[in-house]
Amino acid sequence: MPLLGIGALLSLASLYLQEYVVPEANNRVRVAWWDEIHTQGAGLFRLVGKEIPIGQGKNLYFEGFDMAAKEMLGVRISAFQGEVGTFLFAERGTWEDKTLRLRDYRLYRVDFREVPGLEGAKDLLAQVRKVFRAVSQGKLLEVESDLSRARAIADYADTFSFGQDSLSEAWRKLKDPFLPPADRLRLAGVPLQAGLAPGQPGLGPPLGRPWPSATGGAPGSPWG
Repeated sequence: MPLLGIGALLSLASLYLQEYVVPEANNRVRVAWWDEIHTQGAGLFRLVGKEIPIGQGKNLYFEGFDMAAKEMLGVRISAFQGEVGTFLFAERGTWEDKTLRLRDYRLYRVDFREVPGLEGAKDLLAQVRKVFRAVSQGKLLEVESDLSRARAIADYADTFSFGQDSLSEAWRKLKDPFLPPADRLRLAGVPLQAGLAPGQPGLGPPLGRPWPSATGGAPGSPWG
């Protein structure tokens, strides 16, 4: 019986470490390496050219990074609500905690339901305006993300993701229906195998709440 009690205590201690201590420690180490030791605050450069989910159905992409200014270049955020796509483009942007600040932005909406009407339309210009709409543009737009900058670096700076997630978070990812299978396996497969059993693949990161709030967007836009 004493051995069973000791075994139970050790199991509980192991679960506690896996749930609360190990994932946070590993995330801090990865962020420290890529964002402090290796690049002195420019860790986002590791995310260039990658699609980063920042909330429910929304993806962030940037094609370059200015190491001196520590700014993203050629920024794009896209999302779909049914067959209506919203696309935000910006020349430059920064990311602090959960706030993206985008400079020289343009916001467009494309209604793919209206595309078939382009063929044979009597008033082609009017139909084109139904399909493609420029919602707003300006100098500065702030977008709130569900994903923090640190967590984005920890998750996407490289393909090694061992021990980043707690068991409960890995289980939540296992039930997430949104992310592609490749991302699910890459991001959560190893933690689940380490915490549960060999051969149990994991799924991708949880997605967040609806369209983020923003300042500087046009009235009625999904960013405001």
